[in-house]
Amino acid sequence: MNSEKLKGHILILVTNILFAVNMPISKYLLPAHVPPEGLTIMRMAFACVMFWIVSLFTVKEKVPSKDLGMLFVCALCGVGINQGLFIVGLN
Repeated sequence: MNSEKLKGHILILVTNILFAVNMPISKYLLPAHVPPEGLTIMRMAFACVMFWIVSLFTVKEKVPSKDLGMLFVCALCGVGINQGLFIVGLN
């Protein structure tokens, strides 16, 4: 197995571990310590910080300006609408 494949498998494993740990931590925090809105805001802030940190160590690519609109819509759908509905209680 080459190093790129190994790196991909390790990253997938780390992602799955984070998803697995998320539910017990959420169940512990939600009822007594943190309201659902606070948990959602913490998730969004953590994702923002992690993407920013990762961006410091990756190669910068020029994104065509025609794709920026689509990226904005995808960001709204992925985080804004999905997590926003959770805040409102429609999810």
